[in-house]
Amino acid sequence: MSEVTDAPARTDTSSAKRPLQGSHIWYELMTSGPDGAKAFYDAVVGWSIGERIPGDQDYRMIGRSDGGFAGGVLGLTDDMRQHGARPIWLGYVGADDVDETVRKIEAKGGNSARPDRHGRGPAGQPLLRDEASAAGR
Repeated sequence: MSEVTDAPARTDTSSAKRPLQGSHIWYELMTSGPDGAKAFYDAVVGWSIGERIPGDQDYRMIGRSDGGFAGGVLGLTDDMRQHGARPIWLGYVGADDVDETVRKIEAKGGNSARPDRHGRGPAGQPLLRDEASAAGR
């Protein structure tokens, strides 16, 4: 997955909208050990995981070499774990039409773990699982 952190520079300088459908747009690691994850991924993969962002949650950005961000690291609290959260990597995949994409995934055997989060518009984030229960957003 290290090769996805540095997207190639866009050669198209037009203002045309870039299609999202099927593109990996974000990666998120949920872990009970964000400091250890930072040390590991910074050293072994060459990523640059930032320091904790101020606030109630332990969230850190995964920086790309071009100054952008490839994802984030969320530190799981005891309360999150008591409510069923577990360490996992989530991949966010872009969809030009969220509802239509969810319909197609469900038609092929996938299912929605959180149907209330489909949402309309660009902020919709359904949590979908394939038939083997691998999860992604």
